[in-house]
Amino acid sequence: MKVDDEAADLIKIRNWYLPEIVLAYNAVLCAAAHMISRDHLLRSMELANDVANDKTGLAECFMESGRMRELVIAFAQSSETMLKLNELNQSKREKKNKAGKNLAIWEISA
Repeated sequence: MKVDDEAADLIKIRNWYLPEIVLAYNAVLCAAAHMISRDHLLRSMELANDVANDKTGLAECFMESGRMRELVIAFAQSSETMLKLNELNQSKREKKNKAGKNLAIWEISA
């Protein structure tokens, strides 16, 4: 096998598996937000930044695999879940997580 063939194979593997892993991880974060802590939704929003970061090359993987639409829908659902959980617990005072972050930026006040 040539080096070029091996590199092409590795790119194919990356494009097949990384989108699936990222989408599965985001689904786990959303489920954990319902069962454990809403702080997991913060990690979901950070994951969106990680995918968008040019240094990771993840956005290219999603584009080349044709799964960018699926990713956008997953992050939209995460955002919607965050807003709904904020509405349910609006009366409770929000505590910051270990990193000093909270969901306050996602609160909508009229």
